[in-house]
Amino acid sequence: MMNRALHAVKALAVQEVSYVLTLDDDPLVAKLIEKTLALPTLNFENPNDLVSKLPSLNPRAIFLDIHLPESSGLSLIPILREHWPFIPLIVITADKNEAKISEALALGADDFIQKPLKASEIKARLQKRWQDNQEKQSQSIVGLEDITLDTAHNLVKGPSSTRNLSPTEANLLARLIQAKGTSVSRSSLKFSCWQNINVTENALDRKIYETRKALSDIGSQLEIETIYGEGFRLKSKDLTK
Repeated sequence: MMNRALHAVKALAVQEVSYVLTLDDDPLVAKLIEKTLALPTLNFENPNDLVSKLPSLNPRAIFLDIHLPESSGLSLIPILREHWPFIPLIVITADKNEAKISEALALGADDFIQKPLKASEIKARLQKRWQDNQEKQSQSIVGLEDITLDTAHNLVKGPSSTRNLSPTEANLLARLIQAKGTSVSRSSLKFSCWQNINVTENALDRKIYETRKALSDIGSQLEIETIYGEGFRLKSKDLTK
């Protein structure tokens, strides 16, 4: 089964075909989903096999069973969600245990469908999740002048390159971008970075330093200016100096 799945991965990648991914030990589930959505469906039966192929996969949606013969699909949900923040991830299960379903949703699943599967429900749930996740993705991208920040992946893009940020640095930069050149107080920045956790002033200063360096590394004409007694703001560099 794994060889067949690997062959399908390569074929779909070469053809750049849109497809759906399923994780289920019952091949009839994948066939039903494929027929219902009129999209090729690539099925895995083992979570480890799926994880080993993540870099080569690019599905439009994922359907996974949380009860498999030798493992649980639950442990895979956080891995899939981190790898694909905006792809609909729908649990399919015959389990009536609400605690298991709640756990799946808490781990990052978007929705669930009870077995036996119904074509109308598959279509309706997936279409709704596609719409919801497109809205989430559009809201995760913010920008100002020559930089674009992807808060879902903690990436900042500038004129010359793209740079990974830590989650704290991404939150700090997002707050400064939202201010659109106006000053942001130290307390406001600390809350954006650490919420209600009490941190030292040096911790904020260190993150300001790292974020300044990131802007320089990507070739941005924006810099973080210190406004003494007020806070910080993003402004264009004075190129006349």
